[in-house]
Amino acid sequence: MREALTLQLLEQAQVTYGCKTAPTLRGSRRIDCPYSEISRIEIDCDGLTKTLYLKRVKTDGIGEGEARNRVLLEYRVLAQLFEHFRTHPTYGIARPVAVFPEEHALATEEVPGVQLMDMIGRSAKRYMFGRRQPVLEKYCALAGAWLQEFQSFTTQGTADFNIEGLMHYCSERLDTLIASGANGIDAAFKFRFTAYLEKTYGEIKNRANAVVGRHNDFSPHNIIVNGDHISVIDFGFFDHDSHLYDVCKFWFQLECMKSSPLFHASAIHRLQTSFLEGYGGLVDPRDPAFEMVASRYFVTRLVTMVTEGMRHGLRGWIDRKSYRWCLRWLTERCGKG
Repeated sequence: MREALTLQLLEQAQVTYGCKTAPTLRGSRRIDCPYSEISRIEIDCDGLTKTLYLKRVKTDGIGEGEARNRVLLEYRVLAQLFEHFRTHPTYGIARPVAVFPEEHALATEEVPGVQLMDMIGRSAKRYMFGRRQPVLEKYCALAGAWLQEFQSFTTQGTADFNIEGLMHYCSERLDTLIASGANGIDAAFKFRFTAYLEKTYGEIKNRANAVVGRHNDFSPHNIIVNGDHISVIDFGFFDHDSHLYDVCKFWFQLECMKSSPLFHASAIHRLQTSFLEGYGGLVDPRDPAFEMVASRYFVTRLVTMVTEGMRHGLRGWIDRKSYRWCLRWLTERCGKG
């Protein structure tokens, strides 16, 4: 972490927390992330330890101007959401502490608790025999309820579904798969997949489509649970789009676990059901519109596995099984050649 940025953070922390004396740095640890450089920082503020996360957005592929705009937008969104949830007994977000636009950086306060994904990963495995299932279902339902409140607060009304945006997103990633020689993906598959999107959109285009704030990575790993409290972190890719995206993203992250022999598919399904019930029972994963949006995440998962490579041993076997499972889901909807 740059020394000048450290000093700026300490100065801003004194203002945010109202410290009588200047805070001092106790230690920091770097965390590797694909799109950002993140440091976990401990400071001393009038004898109390505060833990902050300082995120610097990488400019690779986006440029300094876009990186600056991203941190400004994220900080503004965090500030608005923090005020909205400040007195809520159950829902919350990470508290924004400072933003440094010229450094493409912002700082947030650490949210105490456990990542929901870690809890599911440990407690939903077959050998746990469902002992923690009710707790996991409760937290998934709270995640759904949090999302509904977030979308209600950030709603922009209704508009036509942005099918061009979805098709462009998927097209770029299918091109990546084709160029890499990915098994089961070729130009003919892309043609059928595009036809599937066009056909499905034709079926649902007259429906009301709510445009709301989109977290863009609303997954269990970005949800922190602590007792009866649930908080969401990392709004670095916030924008506005269909309400279905964040719902599908959470559902998809759980859906992927069904392909692993480590988990009971029925137990994961109950977590998905709890999440959707917490959301208000407003969507059905079998609905054509839901499946159309979910297809984006299946395509993205294939790209991730191909570009990052399969692991070795048992984990590699699970990866290959997951790849075939994602490909089969897509093929069932867009047809075989």
